[in-house]
Amino acid sequence: MAVDGRCAAYINLSALAHNYNLCKSKTNKKIIAVVKANAYGHGAVECAKRLAEAGCDSFAVATVTEGIELRKSGVSAEIILLGYFSAADVKLLKKHRITPVIYDDECLQRLSSIRGKIPCYIKFDTGMNRLGFAPETTDYKALRKAEKLDIIGAFSHLSSSDSLRAEDKLFTINQLERFKRATDILQAELGKRILKICASSAAVLTGDQGLFDGARVGIALYGIRPSSETPDCDLLPVMTVKSVITSVKTANFDNFISYGRTASSGGIIKTAVAAIGYADGYPRTLSNRAVMELNGVRVKVLGRVTMDQTVLDASEAECAVGDEVTVIGGGITAEALAAAADTVAYETVCRISARVPRIYF
Repeated sequence: MAVDGRCAAYINLSALAHNYNLCKSKTNKKIIAVVKANAYGHGAVECAKRLAEAGCDSFAVATVTEGIELRKSGVSAEIILLGYFSAADVKLLKKHRITPVIYDDECLQRLSSIRGKIPCYIKFDTGMNRLGFAPETTDYKALRKAEKLDIIGAFSHLSSSDSLRAEDKLFTINQLERFKRATDILQAELGKRILKICASSAAVLTGDQGLFDGARVGIALYGIRPSSETPDCDLLPVMTVKSVITSVKTANFDNFISYGRTASSGGIIKTAVAAIGYADGYPRTLSNRAVMELNGVRVKVLGRVTMDQTVLDASEAECAVGDEVTVIGGGITAEALAAAADTVAYETVCRISARVPRIYF
């Protein structure tokens, strides 16, 4: 166990490269590696560098700060800003060669202070109802005449492409049709071909329609399926989280465990305390619902997960203070933890906090 000896997240960069190559093998089109939110908790700088070595030449971030971090670390490839930028950020976009996504008229106005033109993508809202120009009401002539824009591509976002339900597939088809109509009009207005990208990991893994000129691939890079309906296609998990046992003792009959007395021993049992809690990103919603692996044995979480520690029922495990316990890894997948916490695997890995050191190998 590294650094303070409490817990650590081990990041397998070879698995990351494997997943990128797997996605690349399924499409000969552009792959934009999404490394926002610190590469979904895996470490943006190290992951981007390894992906660049594997041949990736385009990355996507959510904030200007994330983009600058990559540039300062030596990443020279295209960096696309998927989210918001302020008027004060405009100079930074130009200085650090960060390509914004323009999704409304306010974005256009904020770019008015920039010198010369800036490469950008236009985002169309085809059904997500979050960000983007509405295809049917967009002023395409105004986009062409916008002096600050060098439009190189167009995005949209599919809300339900990871679902196999008939109604969701029909909704996705409708989104793709709206996107195609919008990009056809935009290309005709600009008098040039632009990159058209609205697919994400799900479309790549299923080989489904909607790839157009490429895809933004995020969760699949980290070895996690977008949903239970998506084939794993030999993805390899990238993150393993381990902690250490800090106490082992006996809980007598009807001893209550942790805050709120939500669990009791029910008899004489052996308990062990793992040095990980919700401040490390192990969610409190896993209280009494999750398992960890201790010396090859599945052990249950007892009582409420606390800020820095979690109590386990170690009755069936041989263990001692200092033993390692697996929190995520092996059979305890991010997907399984997400199901226990009633959330998604995206959140499970994203929320592993900054105080948990990342160990790269």
